[in-house]
Amino acid sequence: MPPKHVSLTDNGALEPLVTVNEAAAILRCSRHSLNRWRLTGDGPQFVYVGRRVRYRRGDLAAFITTSTRNSTSDRGERAALTAA
Repeated sequence: MPPKHVSLTDNGALEPLVTVNEAAAILRCSRHSLNRWRLTGDGPQFVYVGRRVRYRRGDLAAFITTSTRNSTSDRGERAALTAA
């Protein structure tokens, strides 16, 4: 069984990593936003491949899930975790 952080396809192959430009397109945000979020720790988890930044699709999906809110006053899971 592979480690939990490794994304596999249905046939057991490694899932291709996503570039910064592709991640920005998936999230419909700018590359600049992703770069800033990496610096502040506010964005999706990422992977270094050498000196290049890549994203796993599962991490982008998890970021979308944790960023989902019910109202503008909803601070979300992250705020609840840091307040505790």
